[in-house]
Amino acid sequence: MMLKVLMRGLACPLYEWQERLFLEAEEGAPYQVQLTNPMSVRVLVVLAADGINVVDGRPARFDGPGLVVAPGQEIVMPGFVADSSSCLPFRFAKSGVVGAAIFCEDPTSRPPPDRWTDHSTDLEGPRETLYTAQVVFHRATKIPQKVYKIQYGTQESLLRWRVPIPSSPPDDEAFPAEGSHE
Repeated sequence: MMLKVLMRGLACPLYEWQERLFLEAEEGAPYQVQLTNPMSVRVLVVLAADGINVVDGRPARFDGPGLVVAPGQEIVMPGFVADSSSCLPFRFAKSGVVGAAIFCEDPTSRPPPDRWTDHSTDLEGPRETLYTAQVVFHRATKIPQKVYKIQYGTQESLLRWRVPIPSSPPDDEAFPAEGSHE
């Protein structure tokens, strides 16, 4: 499973420091989470933004509801599920965390056909269109196969935490043997 945090449609650069992942965020800016499943089995992603499960709006926990991602599928999650057809956009706070717990499907289970359902929550605010379906998914284990934790903060926050961030992006040449063609 691959996870990226997108801002303005672009993947946010991640900084690894002391075995943790960080990204620089703009307070108040909307973001999305891109989930890509390169595996040959369905996976369940229990996705959390700032400790809140994005599906049910409750405090996140490993056994909470999640998003089923089919083999080869990519999902861009724009926000918290508000109901079966809309979501409340994610917005960066001054600091926070994006988390994902990944579960593989029990290979002995055979899911019945999907059915549409209403995932109404008490979350309020402007909404974006989102289409969801309730599907049956049997986890192979109770413990996730992988857990992602991406701490985010404004540049000021990252500097206060002593996260080493570059002052400007590197100016690497794609084809150094060819010289500059600007």
